[in-house]
Amino acid sequence: MNQIQESFDELNTKLQSAAFLVSSGAPAQKAQNEILQAMILADRIRQMTTGNLEEGNTDKNEVQEVNKVKRRLNLWSKKLDQINSKILSSYLSLERDGAKVITEKMLKDSLDPNTFFDSNFIQMRTIADRNHGKVFDLKGDIVSLWPPVESYVRDFERATIGN
Repeated sequence: MNQIQESFDELNTKLQSAAFLVSSGAPAQKAQNEILQAMILADRIRQMTTGNLEEGNTDKNEVQEVNKVKRRLNLWSKKLDQINSKILSSYLSLERDGAKVITEKMLKDSLDPNTFFDSNFIQMRTIADRNHGKVFDLKGDIVSLWPPVESYVRDFERATIGN
């Protein structure tokens, strides 16, 4: 099966799950999380089918994303109570505490249980029109900083946590 078909199947599964959650009266955050994941998949499929993932366009998308993150990090450093800022600060604290590998579970567990981690973390690890800004890479369960924005994240770290 090709990548487009696999992504489409995953999109279909996410939409079915969201529909079930809504119809069964599940908490809104669970349905929202599935819908956000579906939107990200839909954008990825659109990019695959329109050729936006070709070499030249990916670079343009990355440059735009890096500029977006740069602007957002400046705002987040002034509003440390925002969920995005809390997630990033928790990641940096885990790093400073000596964690050699940071997993998604470690990051989630380091935050208040009432933090809307799942839906915000998804938006912090994908490039999409309406995301919060890609700050993280996720490989399996291992979380790392997205290399193109790492220097800006280090500026955020110095501004909010210190040296």
